[in-house]
Amino acid sequence: MIIGISMKEHLPVLNLIPVSLKLSLILLFTFTTIVIFWCGDKFIKGAFTALRNKTADMNTLITLGSLSSYFYSIIIAVNIVFGLGISALANSGEVYFETAAMIITFILIGNYLEAVLKSRTQSSIKKLKELQTKVVNVIRDGNELYIPYKKVKLNDIVLVKTGDKIPVDGSIIEGFCVVDESAMTGESLPVEKRTGDSLMSGTVLKNGFVKLKAEKVGNETMLSKIIALVKDASNNKPKIQKLADRISGVFVPIVIIISITTFFVWYALLNEKFDISLLYAVSVLIIACPCALGLASPIAIIIGVGRAAENGILFNDVDAIENLMKVDTICFDKTGTLTTGEMKVKNIYVFNNFYQKKN
Repeated sequence: MIIGISMKEHLPVLNLIPVSLKLSLILLFTFTTIVIFWCGDKFIKGAFTALRNKTADMNTLITLGSLSSYFYSIIIAVNIVFGLGISALANSGEVYFETAAMIITFILIGNYLEAVLKSRTQSSIKKLKELQTKVVNVIRDGNELYIPYKKVKLNDIVLVKTGDKIPVDGSIIEGFCVVDESAMTGESLPVEKRTGDSLMSGTVLKNGFVKLKAEKVGNETMLSKIIALVKDASNNKPKIQKLADRISGVFVPIVIIISITTFFVWYALLNEKFDISLLYAVSVLIIACPCALGLASPIAIIIGVGRAAENGILFNDVDAIENLMKVDTICFDKTGTLTTGEMKVKNIYVFNNFYQKKN
């Protein structure tokens, strides 16, 4: 809507809409105010938070760029609508509400794309959580109960049957089974377990029946620790991102100084119009906005950790991702690590002559 009203003089189709100049300015002011102070309120709050902490970040640049265009346009709009006689501030009388609105809009689009990428990487953690069974069959005081896995206590006797996921870490006190531990160890072949052997949460009992004594429950299980490990690796900042944060702290004040200098050079020294000089100054703020420093590094880390987890590769230290560039040799310890150990049908060939003879 804002772009349509602002560009109606340049596009014949839009120019057919019967909207007067005063009404256009009122509509532009209304819609732009909503965009800046409602849609973009987080940028303004972030800028004031940085100001209170005596620092500056990209929220500062976004806020300065959008508000400078916004308030300048208000002055021009008020002068035109109410005829206050302050047109000396801008000989052209042009407003830049669309500039202020598009600054916020484009940054919000970038934030949305970032959120989409983050949500996709969370699927790896979701897949790990799917390995956790929701309801556990336990024996307490001689009674067989079904309880949520989070309420399983230490030393509880857990019953696990064919097809069940192992809910806790513990040792077998009775029974015999075959367990698929590929999700936890990478071992593709099922492993036989008997009385005295240990079982891990997140593995699947393929065949058999056992009674398991719970030795680690809740957040202490192997699966819970792996989930926490992936989350921590996604949230931690690598060296490159810490460097980007330090650069932003110095870069933003310099950009603000350059922007102010740009305005005075064009307005005072080159005798350019006030609104054009302001537009050049705002352009410096927006173009120099270090969005790449603030967005690219964390997105790359989050996506990298998430994709690695989907393929069974877990990082307990986010700096290890950067160190991977130095790796030139990978050694695998045993047969089966690189294969699934599962037979699959590759192709089906039908021989018509065979069936005709048989019939």
